[in-house]
Amino acid sequence: MTAKRPTFRLTIRKAADLSGSERLITLTGQIAVFACKLIEAGGDGVTVRDFPTGWRISDLVLRLRQRHGLIIRTAEEANTGIFAGHHARYVMLSPVSIDRDETQGAAA
Repeated sequence: MTAKRPTFRLTIRKAADLSGSERLITLTGQIAVFACKLIEAGGDGVTVRDFPTGWRISDLVLRLRQRHGLIIRTAEEANTGIFAGHHARYVMLSPVSIDRDETQGAAA
């Protein structure tokens, strides 16, 4: 029998918007891990360097914006040294809080 991979599940509470209602958003997997780190980083935000190689951070940001209506600022920063160029820093601007996080499905 194959061991199940752990599933990271995060529920965030989005503060009341213009409609006046609060909303719970449940995320799983990579997007949940990303959202958790983004919220915990606060005003410092996160960059691609904060995550494992191969994660498509810009796609995760797009999904949080479009599917869940979260406001995330993208700031361009310069890279120095031999690999000069630019990278993005993402900062959560929506008033959200972590309601619950849990890891499920670990092998017994």
